[in-house]
Amino acid sequence: MISEPTGRAAGPYDAAFLPRLRMSLLTAREPVTEPVSKFGGQPVWLDGPAWPVHPRSGEPLVFIGQFRVPGDELRLAYLFLHEEGMVMGGTVPEDGEAVVLVQPGGRIPSFASVGSPGTQGRTLWRWGPDHTEVPVEWLTDLTAMPPELDEAANQAAACSRHLRGEGQTARSAPAARQPTA
Repeated sequence: MISEPTGRAAGPYDAAFLPRLRMSLLTAREPVTEPVSKFGGQPVWLDGPAWPVHPRSGEPLVFIGQFRVPGDELRLAYLFLHEEGMVMGGTVPEDGEAVVLVQPGGRIPSFASVGSPGTQGRTLWRWGPDHTEVPVEWLTDLTAMPPELDEAANQAAACSRHLRGEGQTARSAPAARQPTA
C-alpha cells in the first residue's frame, strides 16, 4: 500500500516534491510475481501482456519496472525504454522509445506500438562473473522522509515558486538572519 503524501502541493510544479517518501531498493531473492512496485524482473500484468516495441524497428523495449498507482483500486504503471535511449541519456517525448502503460483500464498512447501476443523483451541486468547478462530485480520500500530532507524539499519548492514569480518576492520575504559575532 502506498501512503498518502505527507504534505500538500500548492500548484502543478510543487507536485514534483510529493509524496515525501524515501525509496530504498531491496534485492528480490526470487522472481516477484505479485502486483507490487519493483524494478527489473518480468512485468506482472493485470490486464494481460502488452509489451511495447520500437515503432520503427519492431524491437521489444526494455522493461524498467512497474509501480503501484495511488488510489483504492489496484493499478500498475509499467515503464519501458528503448535501450539506445537508456544508453544515450534520453528519448524524445512521443517517439515511442519510452512508454508507460497503466493496467487495468489504461489506454495505450497513440505513439506506442505493442508487440504481437507472446512478445517479450529484456529487463534490467548486470554483468555476471563470466561476462554474461544476469537479470536483476529489486523490490521498493517506501519510508517517511527524514525531517531535514523534508524541510530541504520545502525550501526547494519555495525557491522554485520565487523563480517563477509566484509567492513571496525578495522584498516581501522575511529578512535573512545575520550571523552574530
